[in-house]
Amino acid sequence: MKRNPIIWLLRTAALIVLSVLIYRGSPIGIVAATFSAPIEFYGRVVDQNSQPVSDAEVGFQAADQFMASGTRYSAKSDGDGYFSITGIRGAGLDVIVSKHGYDTSKGHSDQTFGYGMGPDSFRKVPPTKDKPATFVLRKKAAPDRLVRISSRQYLITKDGTPNEVNLETGKAVAAGEGHLRVECWANDELKDDQRRFDWKCRISVPRGGLVERNPEFDFEAPEDGYRPAEEITVRADDPRQRWSPEEDREYFLKLGGGKYARVHLSVGVGRNPMVILESYLNPSGSRNLEYEPSKQATSR
Repeated sequence: MKRNPIIWLLRTAALIVLSVLIYRGSPIGIVAATFSAPIEFYGRVVDQNSQPVSDAEVGFQAADQFMASGTRYSAKSDGDGYFSITGIRGAGLDVIVSKHGYDTSKGHSDQTFGYGMGPDSFRKVPPTKDKPATFVLRKKAAPDRLVRISSRQYLITKDGTPNEVNLETGKAVAAGEGHLRVECWANDELKDDQRRFDWKCRISVPRGGLVERNPEFDFEAPEDGYRPAEEITVRADDPRQRWSPEEDREYFLKLGGGKYARVHLSVGVGRNPMVILESYLNPSGSRNLEYEPSKQATSR
């Protein structure tokens, strides 16, 4: 299991001690009851498109021993993605699912549930047979040969001057010659008493478009929905917004030549304004942006 069982059990033990102090019951009785609570667990494994995943490996770890590693169990999901375990006991249950050819994701493919100890910010309410807990795995696509730019830094201006990058070479190029354009404006001479200032940034794709990406599960660029540009606006006096001189964004790009890419941008307009870029471009024109280092076309 991925979680550290010692930390988990220490936390459980602390909560037990607190329960003893609150309820003034028999310490031995409370500990025994906590670690021997009956467990019935029901879950289902699906992929990123909510389709069932069969034959997924399911690992369980029950917190059924005081100050010691819990008992481990295993199972597999059935043809509809369902799995369960009953007839065991413990204060809580750790569950993690995995399968070859699929990616796991923290919080989606591993979860913790409370039984002898109630649910809290760490443990979830146990599921029922009618409402099983859902675990998500991302099915990997066959990787293509991609051009990768890895954490490249580009100095930018704060007066709206266009800054462009060629995603095939990784080089900064003149306006009108790049795949990705960044323009920033910052009124950093007009700081408030907390040294905040208004700034904005426009990110655009000349002759193409961009669309926001969920960085966790999305590795195929969509066919449509692209916009020519997106603006990031940060105001010093906006109470709804946590002010920062930096913003991170993830996008899919549809380039002017019909190729696709995905990018992670960190835009900063502080003392040394710059863009930090990581990008993956498929030179074949395919929308598949699954990256595999062994099949890398080139790296910049």
